[in-house]
Amino acid sequence: MIRAVSEALVDVIHQNTPDLGDWVALHSLNSADSGPDTTKAALALLAVAPHPHLVNHPLVERAAGLVRAPLALRLHYLVTVFGAHDEAQTKIARIVQVFHTTPIIGRSMLQPPLSTAVDSVTVRLLSPTAEERNQIWSTLGRPGRLALFYEVDVAPVEVIEREGGTLYCSVLFFAPDGAYLGKHRKLMPTASERLVWGYGDGSTLPVFDTPVGRIGAVICWENYMPLLRTHMYAQGVQIYCAPTADARDSWFASMQHIAMEGRCFVLSSCQHLRRTDFPMDAMHNRLPEADDTLLMRGGSCIIGPLGQVGGVAGTTAHLDVVQRGFKTYMSDVLFGSLDVTGMAELAKVAKGVSLMPTCAIIVHRVCPLYFMTAFAGGGG
Repeated sequence: MIRAVSEALVDVIHQNTPDLGDWVALHSLNSADSGPDTTKAALALLAVAPHPHLVNHPLVERAAGLVRAPLALRLHYLVTVFGAHDEAQTKIARIVQVFHTTPIIGRSMLQPPLSTAVDSVTVRLLSPTAEERNQIWSTLGRPGRLALFYEVDVAPVEVIEREGGTLYCSVLFFAPDGAYLGKHRKLMPTASERLVWGYGDGSTLPVFDTPVGRIGAVICWENYMPLLRTHMYAQGVQIYCAPTADARDSWFASMQHIAMEGRCFVLSSCQHLRRTDFPMDAMHNRLPEADDTLLMRGGSCIIGPLGQVGGVAGTTAHLDVVQRGFKTYMSDVLFGSLDVTGMAELAKVAKGVSLMPTCAIIVHRVCPLYFMTAFAGGGG
């Protein structure tokens, strides 16, 4: 599998630089081996380690009994270009651009048997210190030269959030092609959740680069942990996701505060649940009998970096106009029962107001999913 990953990296470079031909080759770069082809760039595997976040996967139950979970690896590579220094800089820049635009190599870009063994290959550019670079070149027995250092995660197909006897409350991140990117485990389960969920250890607090911005997630009442929020801001989060089970009015105010504090977009989702959404025989002694009883009223919202609801923009006067329109319908907008007539009325209120292209985004529920509807100032 490791050889297949190395070949996949070379293939991605070649596919994205067709004008250069097959100009990257695999080589150890160890001085004890035969010299590399100096007409080509060299991709060298430096180290192989288990994936730190997936190393403790428990045994998995299969038809044949308990088996080891799929292997997850973290590989480290060095890429260098031979030849004149000016030419080397140009070609190094091409490689940087390739993996900047293709940081995730999904299954559709991989060849069998690798494509059936892993879900994705994730590539990240590293920034080793001068001392670390010197140590690497010294170990290889070669003089230092211009090079790139990459960390490559090889993720298994499965994502298991049960380790041993522990369950975790987690957010999973997936690329548009379905490739698994990573996860965040809730650090501190809230109140009686501690009877069910294990504690996160802080090793899974990622922020991922995506074409639409840097995205991360903080779960429910974790959002009331100031140092956790600060850690997300320090990583440059731009799209801050906050899934929750808190349907109180105060939650919406908290989301506005976080958006303004972190100068980021906040997307919060909350369930809209009635008695009928549960199996009739589930928790029968805990839930009311009436089928139409509202157990959780929703509360999903999108907040802009300056606290705008749904990206509303313009002068204070414009904002006041829209907020007056929201005043009548806000409960329905946020809590899932706004119908088409209500949306039309709200559009009339916003008519003629200078808004951003996305205008006001209304999150409403069409059982059992949430849809986002954008309407323009002209009513549409």
